[in-house]
Amino acid sequence: MNVKLFLLIVVTFLMFHASAQLKIGDQPTIQDKSVALDLKGSNGRQGLWLPRVSDTSITGIRALNPPNGLIIYYAPSGKLLLRSNNAWVVFLETAIASITAGGAPILGPALTFNTSTTGTDFNVSSSGNTATWNLPDASATARGVINTSSQAFLGIKTFNTGVSVLGATGSASNLTLGLTSATTAAAQTTKYLSVDATGKVTLNALNVINSVTAGGTLMSGPDLIYNTSITGTDFSITTSGSTATWNFPDASATARGLVNTASQAFLGIKTFNTGVSVLGATSSASNLTIGLTSATAAAAQTTKYLSVDATGKVTLNALNTLTSVTAGGVTMTGPALTYLASTTGTDFSITGSGNTATWNLPDASATARGAVTYNAQTFGGLKTLANGVIVNNGSILNGGTTANNGLTVSGPTASTSDLTLGVTSGTTAAAQTNKYLSVDAAGKVTLNTLNALVSVTAGGNTMTGPALTYNTGTAGSDFNLSSSGNTATWNLPDASATNRGAITTTAQTLGGLKTFANGATVSGATGFTSNLTLGLTSATAPDLNTDKYLSVNATGKVTLNSVNVSSSIPIKIKAYHIEITEAPVWLRVGTPQIFTFVIAGANLSLTSTVTVSPAKQILTRTKIHWARVLNATTIQVAMSVDGPDDQKLNPGNGNEADFYVTVMEF
Repeated sequence: MNVKLFLLIVVTFLMFHASAQLKIGDQPTIQDKSVALDLKGSNGRQGLWLPRVSDTSITGIRALNPPNGLIIYYAPSGKLLLRSNNAWVVFLETAIASITAGGAPILGPALTFNTSTTGTDFNVSSSGNTATWNLPDASATARGVINTSSQAFLGIKTFNTGVSVLGATGSASNLTLGLTSATTAAAQTTKYLSVDATGKVTLNALNVINSVTAGGTLMSGPDLIYNTSITGTDFSITTSGSTATWNFPDASATARGLVNTASQAFLGIKTFNTGVSVLGATSSASNLTIGLTSATAAAAQTTKYLSVDATGKVTLNALNTLTSVTAGGVTMTGPALTYLASTTGTDFSITGSGNTATWNLPDASATARGAVTYNAQTFGGLKTLANGVIVNNGSILNGGTTANNGLTVSGPTASTSDLTLGVTSGTTAAAQTNKYLSVDAAGKVTLNTLNALVSVTAGGNTMTGPALTYNTGTAGSDFNLSSSGNTATWNLPDASATNRGAITTTAQTLGGLKTFANGATVSGATGFTSNLTLGLTSATAPDLNTDKYLSVNATGKVTLNSVNVSSSIPIKIKAYHIEITEAPVWLRVGTPQIFTFVIAGANLSLTSTVTVSPAKQILTRTKIHWARVLNATTIQVAMSVDGPDDQKLNPGNGNEADFYVTVMEF
């Protein structure tokens, strides 16, 4: 038959079956009308050889406008490629089998990731093909984020680097305390704030000291002196006139007192719950001695020993000599005994013979209870390793545990291991590249077929594959999700006056009134100050606040007030004379000049009220702004002059300016 005749027969055959099935290979009479193309290899040993393409660029197969759904074998990577959405994706590659969010599986093929502020804690929930990350606002019942509105929190919040509360004016702030309605505003001028050891702030009534009694004796003022002493046989307070003395003697056999660094003899049993360390002069002896009677000779102690009973009492006892030793049920003969080790038998045992005892600990095996060695062993019974085990090359047990309580199997290469699963003979190795392992609640491991995801949507945008990247960021003014290309970013900005976000470890300015239901602890730089500041205006100079105090009204509002002296409070008045010896002294227009005076022998209180008046005439434009106590022996005075120009403080009145100082201590 010539070539033209053969081709004519083939074309006729194809036209006749154009509406049926095209079948190539063995058994041409067996057909399935639902199949367009049926390939049957010879003797079950032949397959489909797809077109091999080495160039997918614009000058290669893309120049032919390949349609979606086209499958090729890409020679450079050795993988099958599928044309999908006008792009090449790996066909039958290992993919994500499933995605579970909030304990529920997300259904494909297209997934959507959203954000929300519902719930009482950060959580992930899902419904159908949508997963939602819920991050609620923090409140008294919800764990969440700081927003820019008013919030009420539960639990004590500790700010290690301080809190800055900004107020509307220089005399008030937005810091409030949770006071009851029964606390009237008028009552706060006689109250003060205190902080206990836990940092709790309490509103207390002021108590004025009218008299001081020490050791049962009323002390005479106005200035009191407190001294210390080590006299007497117990802690006591004695007074004489304006002096009180705290007496605390050293402890002895007759005195209740302090432990010093010299030798002391105590009376009564002393119990040291956490032990006693007695340091001696040499490495072989210490300074610890036991009170033995004179009848107990030192030479006799070599045959004695110390014992301690249930009450902790230490007793000196005579030694008891051993009369016999029994090992493995056999009484050993002395005087010299020998102890040996052995690995014989099927369990741990002790045997004795003559003057020798042998401890037998065999290796563990399928028939022996014993020790685990570093050699190959076969054990009997099911062994459960609660914290995992490391197996090197399938043979050696190291005995260590892995950090994740799992099993690590080291194989001969980086991509394979010696761990194998008992698959059936019908499961060929080539089929495992598109499968994955799963473990059910009973710990059963199953080999499953992969179901590939078609698309992933994040922040409203469909991400491009095949590899996806999830990042975190701090962009925006609220918790949000954004995506671009194959990258999705979860953004959680820092909280600020305009941002709903996270609390950081650095300084932050927050919007909205924050209420701390269980109080707030502000740690300062020293034991006397803290980093809590009130929002004062620039016109309120720090130097002006020594004669002011803070009060809290019934709503908890904190106010800066001027000190008012009440005539019902006992006052100590001290008078001094001070001089400015420089000549001439010029006062400047505008900002007050501060003059410092040291008063020798003074013992001033920092809470005193100070007033000054000139001893000699000063010019009319001169102003004395304020005076205050700087420390126990120093006061400061602030003065200035009104415009239009500077002037001397003491013109024509000698070489000094004199002032009288009155100090009132409450």
